[in-house]
Amino acid sequence: MNVKLTMQFLIWTFLIMLATWGTTIVLGQFGIVESTHPWVLILQLVGGLSPAIASYIAMKKNKKTTGFKQWFKLVFNAKIRFTYYLLALVPVAVFHILNRVISGAVEPPLHILPLIFVICFFMGGLEEAGWRSVLQPELEKKFGFVVTSLVFSIIWFIWHLPLYFIPEISESRIDMWFFLFVCIMTSFLFGAIRRITGSIFLAILAHTLSNTLAVDGIFLNNWTGIIISTIVLSVGSAAAVYFFEKKHKKNKSG
Repeated sequence: MNVKLTMQFLIWTFLIMLATWGTTIVLGQFGIVESTHPWVLILQLVGGLSPAIASYIAMKKNKKTTGFKQWFKLVFNAKIRFTYYLLALVPVAVFHILNRVISGAVEPPLHILPLIFVICFFMGGLEEAGWRSVLQPELEKKFGFVVTSLVFSIIWFIWHLPLYFIPEISESRIDMWFFLFVCIMTSFLFGAIRRITGSIFLAILAHTLSNTLAVDGIFLNNWTGIIISTIVLSVGSAAAVYFFEKKHKKNKSG
């Protein structure tokens, strides 16, 4: 584990996040919010991109990349086997579609999903460009997949906390402690996608798709649903990683 790289990444991530989202929180106390001052959205966007920005800075400082072009190719490499796309995206889609069916949610209309997908790509999905390029692989060198996913989920949860204090955003967010469970289950899920496929880009797409299809339905509205969902997705993701790596080692030795 490269401690220097990891710490620089975390420091830059939280500094950028606090500088932007913190400013948004302060501005909100004076009534300067996105609905009346659209430029505030820029601060929110940059804060959301803090892991990606920090990834490039930390990797550049530690000579893990020669420049932005090389970093971009690492993160957005889309030349992946088609089966990996299915492996990454189908479970995410099925989970959220089932949630919609069970909860009876029908919104939003299908025709605006592409627009929502694009918005979620820039305001959510691109987080993974940082988390999965530095934090996950470095933590896994020391702790392995399961412990890394748990540690990751706590860091991710703390990073999201300022959103609960930004006017107009805080009112629409799910219960804070429910969200901790969401962080745990998605840390395992997106982490498994990154670990099995080796692709940061697929983790970005999975996060984007998850946010696009997310709804405050049955699994987010009661403790039974959220706990069962967390256990099933976390255990299932860990098992998938275990069997994939076991098969990979067997094929390599054979």
